[in-house]
Amino acid sequence: MKPLKRAFTLIFLLGLISFSSTAMAIPAPPVFSVIVSDTKVTLTWSEVGGATGYYLSYAPSPYTGPGSIVTFNVGLINTFSAVIAPGEAYFTAVQAYDNSGVSVYSNIEEFKIAEQG
Repeated sequence: MKPLKRAFTLIFLLGLISFSSTAMAIPAPPVFSVIVSDTKVTLTWSEVGGATGYYLSYAPSPYTGPGSIVTFNVGLINTFSAVIAPGEAYFTAVQAYDNSGVSVYSNIEEFKIAEQG
């Protein structure tokens, strides 16, 4: 009976590990792109299945450290546009999230608005 109990325990633990690894999987990162037209910047990213929202982050270029990163929750939208002042430059990225956690950053894109002249 002891070998049967060990086998049952092993099967139970393997099933628990398998369940935990799939139940705790965080979302995949979106694929991110930037389109600049004059002073208008449009950011778009792919939808991530099961995501309950997205975080959009940006930081000045040149990068000045983690304290310069601004992140805001954009909900379920997957496009964002803004008018940026001439000469400004930023790094931008997006993350997906759901109840299990937050994805790593998408690809990080840099853009610069041309000086008006």
